[in-house]
Amino acid sequence: MIRKSFYVESNTCVLCDDNVIETMDHLFFACPLSQNFWWRIGFEWDIELDVINMLINTAQTQVNNAGFKETIILGCWSIWNHRNKIIFDNEERHLDNIFYRFLEYFHLVRHRAKPSLREGMSAWLDTL
Repeated sequence: MIRKSFYVESNTCVLCDDNVIETMDHLFFACPLSQNFWWRIGFEWDIELDVINMLINTAQTQVNNAGFKETIILGCWSIWNHRNKIIFDNEERHLDNIFYRFLEYFHLVRHRAKPSLREGMSAWLDTL
């Protein structure tokens, strides 16, 4: 980031007020704002597990979720983009910013998905 003239003052999570070091686990799964986002789209993570087992455990409970992998990737991408917008563009920290960014990305991916997944993805999206 120095090459682009950016200097990040702190290594604590910008998504919460917990003064916690920003790690991948915290940012994407344990941060209260991230947890609220995941709950809003129907996911509850067991953050006591390591990330791999947490994903495996959740995948077993989401067997009817067409596009499960896409949902996880887009959820993390939405959280990451919101984090960067807070740091570099002074975007307001808010759950809706993550949620609506996720919906935008999900709609784009759904249009490019295999026809066999599209209907299930649309049905899941309608539950939100």
